[in-house]
Amino acid sequence: MKRSWWISLLVSLLLLGGLAGGAYAVLTHQPAFYLQSQPPEGPQRVAASLEFERRLIELLNDTTYSKTWKFACTTEQINSYFVEDFLKTQIAKVLPNRVHDLRIQFLQDELKLGFQYGEGNIKTVVSMHAKAWLAQRDPNTIIIEMVSLQAGAMPFGIKAFHEEIAEQLRSQNIKVLWYRKDGHPTVVLKFQADRREPSFHFKRLEIKQGQFFIEGETLDPAAPK
Repeated sequence: MKRSWWISLLVSLLLLGGLAGGAYAVLTHQPAFYLQSQPPEGPQRVAASLEFERRLIELLNDTTYSKTWKFACTTEQINSYFVEDFLKTQIAKVLPNRVHDLRIQFLQDELKLGFQYGEGNIKTVVSMHAKAWLAQRDPNTIIIEMVSLQAGAMPFGIKAFHEEIAEQLRSQNIKVLWYRKDGHPTVVLKFQADRREPSFHFKRLEIKQGQFFIEGETLDPAAPK
């Protein structure tokens, strides 16, 4: 059974179950980063979205036809894309209906991700503060440490969603392993898990203030040398 009902139940009970006032304020709280990451409407936002899309298309072409590839974007570019063009993509159609208004903030060696969950007056901002890095001994693996996870201003654990997350990622041929690092839930994502010889390697992953960068190499013999 899908576990995303848990957030809906929590929001509904606290907003409609007589715990108004403080509970309403807790669940409808919007983190500062979420508010700050919304690009203002206008030609600059449109241009930033188009630049993100251009870089994404270039990445897809490079991973197919080039030996090496890289991708870089800014906080402004990816959030502009979420507003202007993301909803037109096939990836957006995979998201649950109640998930919308995605926003990301890149910080030094970490990131914050948030999205609205719910409909009408019954909704909250689900946010995650995370760190990400490449595994040292496995060039096809990314590790994500979830420093915090909140619904509004209310922390909640991710353990109840482990299997659902793993199921979704396995369908994309990504092997998932959970463990705890410094008390935080941490997930190991191994790409192309069913292949003895993967077709690509990650070479570098870097998150800086306002910027994201990833670089890799294609190992497919069909790629130009």
